[in-house]
Amino acid sequence: MKQFLKIFLLSFIGLSILFIPMTWNLIPFHGQITSFVFGSLIKHIAFSINTEIALFDFSSDSKGLYFLLSFLAILSMILTPFLLRFFSQNQLEKFRKYIVLITTYYLAFILMKYGFDKVFKAQFHLPEPNILYTPFGNLDKDILFWSTMGTSYSYNLFMGFMEIIPAIFILFNRTRQIGLLVSLGVLINVFAINLSFDISVKLFSGFLILINLFLLIPTLKVVWNVLVLKKQSGLIESTGLLINSKSTKIILKSILIFILFLESLSPYLLKGNFNDDIAKRPFLHGAYEVQEYDQNGAVLYGNNVPLKRIFIHRDGYLIFQNQQEEMTDYKLEINQIKNTFILTDYELNKTTISYSYSKRDRLLKLSSTKNGDTLMIKTKAINWQQLPALQKQFHWTVD
Repeated sequence: MKQFLKIFLLSFIGLSILFIPMTWNLIPFHGQITSFVFGSLIKHIAFSINTEIALFDFSSDSKGLYFLLSFLAILSMILTPFLLRFFSQNQLEKFRKYIVLITTYYLAFILMKYGFDKVFKAQFHLPEPNILYTPFGNLDKDILFWSTMGTSYSYNLFMGFMEIIPAIFILFNRTRQIGLLVSLGVLINVFAINLSFDISVKLFSGFLILINLFLLIPTLKVVWNVLVLKKQSGLIESTGLLINSKSTKIILKSILIFILFLESLSPYLLKGNFNDDIAKRPFLHGAYEVQEYDQNGAVLYGNNVPLKRIFIHRDGYLIFQNQQEEMTDYKLEINQIKNTFILTDYELNKTTISYSYSKRDRLLKLSSTKNGDTLMIKTKAINWQQLPALQKQFHWTVD
């Protein structure tokens, strides 16, 4: 039974690493492989038990990902007796070493990737203007957490390096165990955050804890022997390339580490964006206070205006905020030649409105005519960067 569980775990981890879709820059088609192999089958199984899932959706915490991991667990259970029957003990040991080796570099890469995402502010972005002007109680907990983390560049640096440093330690035999111990604490904290703030990376962060514990088994055995059983025990290195030539091993390892760093850093090297807080924003991006609302010649001002603010989101959305703080958003396409906004709602209906912008006065005017009705909205840009949440504040004392 012990051998069965061991081979089952090795198979499940190996298959999960192979098929859990990741956003790779060097292998952009990785998700398509998973969809091609398992997409139709999992969708068929889901429909057969009256569970509705999106076709080929294996994103984090989606039903598709739960089905995928469940199917991989069943596949591993089927594969394990085959391996035990037809593989010799020596072959099983080689299989174990290869899976351990792959898992080691996979975990190091994931830590490195998410670490650099934090260092370069690609994960916790500076909050968008519409978020900053949304009442605190109207935001979901995950957006609150995400936005709060995005206001602090220094804490993002700290969090990022707390993932990058153990990742680098994991890459080398001499420091691997301390790297795994540190990364376990980091991942448990991430998992607790995901659970507590309902952030949709629960399943994947739980999987990372599993493979971290799997790699720590030799260390945990030593700790148990020394602290509990009071035995003297040395740590046995359980990973390593199965190559006889030492020079070849060093060259291959160096190439692999270079590829991992290249994969992690390539998005920032290509774009030259090493701090997203100060990256250039799209045309007209920002928040605008509505000053005047003219509908068919009836002009409204102040609190009588139905709209309070409008926002232009960096991802291409126009967002209207009414006096009750409610938000309505549209997909936005700006035609700077014709000076028009093309708005698309969730039913894919398109509306075209004209705009004019005075950079000197920071005035943005929107106008439209439909079925004989005219509407003109006059707004002025707000200096949202001066809000208290975005100011660099630090105090050693409270008085």
